[in-house]
Amino acid sequence: AFSPAFAEDQAIFVATESGVYRSPNAGRAWRPLELGDAEYTVQSLALSPEFGTDRTLFAGTETNGLFRSTNGGTAWTEVNEGLTDLSVNWIVLSPGFHQDQTVYAATSSGVHRSTNAGDSWEKLTDLSALTLALTVGSNGAIVLFAGQAQGGLTRSDDGGATWVLENQGLSGRLVVGLWVSPKVATDQTMFTTSLDQGVEKSVDSGVTWAQANAGLPTLQIPTLAMSPNFAEDQTLFVGCSTGLFTSNDAGASWSIVSGESAPVDVRAIALSPSFAADATIFVTTSDNRILRSTDGGASWQPTNKQVDQQEIVAITCAPGYDEDHVLFVGTYSLDPREGTGVGSVYRGDEAGDKMTIQTTYHTGNKWIAFGFPDTYPDNGMYFVGVHNSVLRPMTPSVSADGFSRKRLWKAEGVAPLNGSVVALSVSAGYADDRTVFAGTSHGVYKSVSGGLSWRPIDGKLKQRSI
Repeated sequence: AFSPAFAEDQAIFVATESGVYRSPNAGRAWRPLELGDAEYTVQSLALSPEFGTDRTLFAGTETNGLFRSTNGGTAWTEVNEGLTDLSVNWIVLSPGFHQDQTVYAATSSGVHRSTNAGDSWEKLTDLSALTLALTVGSNGAIVLFAGQAQGGLTRSDDGGATWVLENQGLSGRLVVGLWVSPKVATDQTMFTTSLDQGVEKSVDSGVTWAQANAGLPTLQIPTLAMSPNFAEDQTLFVGCSTGLFTSNDAGASWSIVSGESAPVDVRAIALSPSFAADATIFVTTSDNRILRSTDGGASWQPTNKQVDQQEIVAITCAPGYDEDHVLFVGTYSLDPREGTGVGSVYRGDEAGDKMTIQTTYHTGNKWIAFGFPDTYPDNGMYFVGVHNSVLRPMTPSVSADGFSRKRLWKAEGVAPLNGSVVALSVSAGYADDRTVFAGTSHGVYKSVSGGLSWRPIDGKLKQRSI
């Protein structure tokens, strides 16, 4: 937060997980400000419009409510009387704070108002607000906007006394995956998972959608896996914080997979291409373990080789898994020397029991995508999407016994430097047409040269970010 009098005082304040820091010289030097005897995680800051003269600012903490300073941050006072939730997400001050002393605080339990500079608070609404914005209407009344995690935008034209939804034209769906039936040409079936609507299903190739969450304990569903024989067995799996759930009726109902040592907090799922015959499932969990079941989820074992101290962000079985028992794993970690993100690709032979690192690539995000052409069984070549690029090995993927650190990879930038490749799709006739598609944060790109060059094909996409 910049001082309203920044041109004169050069003061900047920042909120961190270890408290508030202040710079008196436009960010050239910083020092911590003590809110109290303990260390507080600060989520929000707000300065008086007249900070240059009244030196007043507020700090909202994660678990300890609000603190106020009237001397530029040197000393602080806890001001929580009447505040029903001590996790303060956002603070805004009236433009006339110097006269009306009005402050608003957004919490997950509602929006609160103080008309005496925080000495006491009243709850205005039960809206779970993550953020607040304030302006003054043409009639002089305070106009508030509250942003909610799943409710969109809510507006008050009377200083918080009444509220109405203002979501027309907004699209904030947190869709994280799309899955298409192997026989979509005939059954027209597709599924999406999201972090706010759970599983949704379409049976008309995406024209209309309906929720398919019966039996699921949450609407935060980060991952889904569809049986390779879905058209016949109607089998699906989804992972969530509670565990692994399965459906045998195309999503009409779900039940938890409760076998021996069943996984919890599932982040990613991979099914063997021959799942109908070998019943093999791999899952990754929030503690970054890889678990394997060879009986459809009745029992589970961790793979003998785990990927230590790295976050697993992708897992997939090789197209010929039924013969070679190879899977591929994508991970994310921080380089301790440079402090930058690193995406790594591992090959897991012997059903994941023997892990071999294949390549690493500096990245600013946690997305890794795999794509396998129909030529993979012949030459072992595949595609990896990481950061803004698509990589492919210059020599075939090999097992641990034949691993050489001198193997070369070719990387081609697809999206802009600040972009992310989040999905890859390889043409079913790649051997002939050399076509690959990449879904990115900046739109869809196409290569007809086996990934050597790319061009955007956004067409009429209203939302470029994939």
